[in-house]
Amino acid sequence: MVVSIFSRFIRWVGRRLPFLLALIACIAAIIPMRLPGDLEMTPLYPLMVVFFWGMHRGDLMTPAPIFFTGLFYDLLSGAPLGLWAFVFLVVHAMALVLRDTFGRVLFSAWALFAVTCIGACFLAWAIASIYDWTLLNPLNFVVQALVTIGLYPFFGFAFAFVERRVVVPMRA
Repeated sequence: MVVSIFSRFIRWVGRRLPFLLALIACIAAIIPMRLPGDLEMTPLYPLMVVFFWGMHRGDLMTPAPIFFTGLFYDLLSGAPLGLWAFVFLVVHAMALVLRDTFGRVLFSAWALFAVTCIGACFLAWAIASIYDWTLLNPLNFVVQALVTIGLYPFFGFAFAFVERRVVVPMRA
């Protein structure tokens, strides 16, 4: 009886681990990084989570958790409500399409993430500019995209490790 309850709990955690990682990424993303030139930038850690789990395990990161992750990130970052929720859903859809088209090899995934991240930051800039009725400075979005792209391989390896060592055994 106890083993059955524990095994159910482990499976439950295994199915929700990407969503929990996305929520942790949202919290980590509001901690600013100091860059040269007096720029304060926060990498889009939740975007990395959404893209990776969309590419590798789309069944674990479905649109509902992605939407709530985006809303949570909007609330924490002070962005217009729904901005990042919409962008994350678009990124997830792109990741699913790209996975079926190009596969899951790490270096090609990094290039695909770079293209997706640039598109996502452009989309966020365009929507935020429309929301504010003024052209926002695109430099902040460009730097945020470049920092996020530069950090993706490290987090990609970490997420791959979590997938192989934690998620797969939990789902068995």
